[in-house]
Amino acid sequence: NLYKHIALAIVFLLTLGPVAGAFGFESKEELNEAVKKAIELREAGDLDGAITIFESLTLDPRSDVGHICERSMTYAFKKDYNRAKAGYESILAHDSGSTLAILGYGWILFWSGSENKARSMVSRLTRKIGVTDHYKLEGYRLLFQIEMKTLNKTGAKRIVKKMRELGAAA
Repeated sequence: NLYKHIALAIVFLLTLGPVAGAFGFESKEELNEAVKKAIELREAGDLDGAITIFESLTLDPRSDVGHICERSMTYAFKKDYNRAKAGYESILAHDSGSTLAILGYGWILFWSGSENKARSMVSRLTRKIGVTDHYKLEGYRLLFQIEMKTLNKTGAKRIVKKMRELGAAA
């Protein structure tokens, strides 16, 4: 499931997360436990409970990209696309090249019906030097979904070819 892959990637990045003390927690582990609990609630279908936890955290878009992405994805699952976009936009305002924010924002744009904007944003990511194959592949998966939704079979075939070049079983 693509959502689980995105969530797992973000959870992995959380282990590299910010200095917990800046958010009123005694330890980084305590902050990560709060986020882990919110993710568990989200995955169990309790989006309101997850959002309550995320909203109790003070998040800095310069140093807490992973937590903001998780919160934004939770808003997106609730179809609150404006709040989801706002989280990604806060990250991108400080780091326009944030791979996680670009991918997450691309999905939000796609789900909210802005396929052309999503295509434009994620296409730049797949061509960006320094982006790992894993993230390029995630970008191509989104681009494939966009091409299929917009009935662009030629574009979809081109994306599948690029995915295979990266070694994906497309």
